Amino acid sequence: REFQIAGCASCFAGLALGSVSYVSLSPTRLNVDAGGAGRVSGLACAGVCFLWILGGMPLTAYVPKIVVGGLLLHLALGYLLDGLWESRKLLSKGEHAVVASIVVYYFATDFAPAILMGLVLSCLSFVLRYSQSSTLEFVCSAADARMFSNRYRSLVDRQYIRQLNGIVVARTSCSHLFFGSIASILAEVLPNLQQKTSFLIFDFSSLRTLDSSALAGFSKFPQETQLVAIGLNFTLETQVRRASLSIYLFDNIDEALEWCEDRLLKFQRMREKGDVSSLLLAPQSNNPSISPPDPPALARADVETAIHVAFREDGLAILSEFVQLVFAKRHEVVFEEGGVANGLYIVVSGVLQIYYGHQRGVVLGPQELVVDANLKRSFGQGSSASRGRAVKAGDIICEAALFVPHRHQWSLIAETPCVLLLLTRDRLLVAEQQHPRAAVKLHRGLMLMQNAACWLPVDRVNDMLQDTRARSSTF
Repeated sequence: REFQIAGCASCFAGLALGSVSYVSLSPTRLNVDAGGAGRVSGLACAGVCFLWILGGMPLTAYVPKIVVGGLLLHLALGYLLDGLWESRKLLSKGEHAVVASIVVYYFATDFAPAILMGLVLSCLSFVLRYSQSSTLEFVCSAADARMFSNRYRSLVDRQYIRQLNGIVVARTSCSHLFFGSIASILAEVLPNLQQKTSFLIFDFSSLRTLDSSALAGFSKFPQETQLVAIGLNFTLETQVRRASLSIYLFDNIDEALEWCEDRLLKFQRMREKGDVSSLLLAPQSNNPSISPPDPPALARADVETAIHVAFREDGLAILSEFVQLVFAKRHEVVFEEGGVANGLYIVVSGVLQIYYGHQRGVVLGPQELVVDANLKRSFGQGSSASRGRAVKAGDIICEAALFVPHRHQWSLIAETPCVLLLLTRDRLLVAEQQHPRAAVKLHRGLMLMQNAACWLPVDRVNDMLQDTRARSSTF
């Protein structure tokens, strides 16, 4: 408020061809020391000064010099007492040494050089203090900390990733990164990097600013270790990309771990095969003399067992004649987000992964075929991309498709070779007419399941169940 009033006063004084006014600390200090802490003291001081300017200028010669000198000495000693002596309780030894150096240098030279020297000493003190503080919250091996991605991995692959121990994860705790803090990070991270470390993941969620000197410090990491960064905001991410550093950027730790694990497993498969030619997928043969492979089949007893395990109800074996077999190869897209749901799926064997939004293409191993040729394009990186839960044997998905038409809210991709059973809505209507009791048990089993991804209200399901019982009584 005082600065605003001083600015308005300067504007009016300039319009009247007068001198500018400014806030002075010395009169304010004298006013406070004299006990005038209210607005009345300020108005009285302004009034006295105005009257003095009008008719008191000749009286200035009669003011004793000792009074003026005493006031100046009181101000000087008060500033020295507050800034040099009383501050020792608040400042550290290094900061107090900077203040003392400014005072000594001021008496030796002048005011402006002392201020410049104080700025230099303050910057050096900040750099030393900030570089000595801990800049990392933790740094550890991903295998030792049991940090793995949410993507499904076989026991063999997960054991290989754990034994290889090729991923190191570090999280920063500082908000600003410059040449002093990057030196501290190098001192903490380099001892944790082993000869077999292939990836170093940095979690920069705490960073708000990033200095160019810190970007230059990333080049000091070993060349055989790939740097991966997560948690950068848009401004810092743009700054890193403009620096043309060999750093891969991801949104979260799960995507970064998945990317690193995929490359570790891909290199492992390449070493197992031994040659590059085995990594190439041979085209399908058009020779008519070669008979096509037999379509996969599943025994009826296995289908009945899968239905019983999924619904946990007896008497549903008769429904095995109404389901369709669906076979999915590894990395095959069973259905995509936004497509029309065909019906209820029962997983007989294998593991599938749910994906929300658009995902980037999977990393293929040797002799692996992507059935959907547009997988990388239709599942490109998106801002709303996320991975859901894994679907395993015995799970039921897309229950709502039996009751109302709707579109899939997520995509389903096979992580391993899978076998599924598909029960469409029209086949269910036929089953309700031919085997009403089994249909009632099926509806009751669906109603008791509460882990559906797209579930109908309970009252809606009860109405459907009563309608089915009514139709069964007519038969």
